[in-house]
Amino acid sequence: MAADLGRCVAAIAELTRGLAGTEPGDHTGLGDPADTSDPVRAGGQADADDPAGRRRPAASFRITHVGTGWVMATSDTDAFDRVYEAGHARAVMWRPLPDGSTAYTVGRRSDLVDGFPVGPAEAPGTILGALAAREPGWGGGSSIGGAPRRPDGSRSSLHPDAVFTIVEAAVTAAG
Repeated sequence: MAADLGRCVAAIAELTRGLAGTEPGDHTGLGDPADTSDPVRAGGQADADDPAGRRRPAASFRITHVGTGWVMATSDTDAFDRVYEAGHARAVMWRPLPDGSTAYTVGRRSDLVDGFPVGPAEAPGTILGALAAREPGWGGGSSIGGAPRRPDGSRSSLHPDAVFTIVEAAVTAAG
């Protein structure tokens, strides 16, 4: 078991070597508005369903709010990996939907990241609990959760500024 643990630690160290020197908040090229200007920019991923091998754009994000040890960002795609790569281990991702509602995902890189009590919604003092108290239907687990999913396909009616205020209050209360 000790040998297995040693191999795992070595593998994790190797994976994180590329992150050395990356400062939190330094997301050059990951969330810059220029990232979205070229729909097939370098860094995209080959689309397996495209026989021509064209590249789809890599996920990018834009930080809209900065909280106490966490960020709130918007993206047209699932950009959590990019947010984490940029050094933000605690985040709320959001995007407006065509029906006027907003999709939100609250997450932390892992359960080992403290200072960001995501959920579950039933637990007192959690972010999802605070959001569910304001708008029923928020749910998820200890490291990731999100806005209600209504039968008509709509999501949250809360404005991003309101979500920021609720999340920030939960984070500072958890201290």
